[in-house]
Amino acid sequence: MTTHESIEAKERRLTDLESQLAATAKAQEDQAAKLSAQQNARESKERELKLRKEAVLSQEKAALVREEKANEASIGRLQSLIDTLNAQVEVLEKEKVQLHRRNDEIDVQLGDGL
Repeated sequence: MTTHESIEAKERRLTDLESQLAATAKAQEDQAAKLSAQQNARESKERELKLRKEAVLSQEKAALVREEKANEASIGRLQSLIDTLNAQVEVLEKEKVQLHRRNDEIDVQLGDGL
């Protein structure tokens, strides 16, 4: 093999290695782009899930607030009913005392009439 042939062989080998290197670099770039796309998709999915979770929590919180307000209103109505019933009990207690007095008066009158 002559020096010229040896140089040509080395140049072909160098060209082959450069082609392989370019192909490897291209494959690595493609792989990096693929991994980046996967990472972006994963982050997008995570953001979407976070937003959904926040929406659900917000709805649940709103429902709890509404339920709490309804409970407070019910408590208010029940307290009002209790107050009304207590007032009626007081009236009935007074009427009971008056009836006992009246009954005692009638007993005294009946005793005097005998």
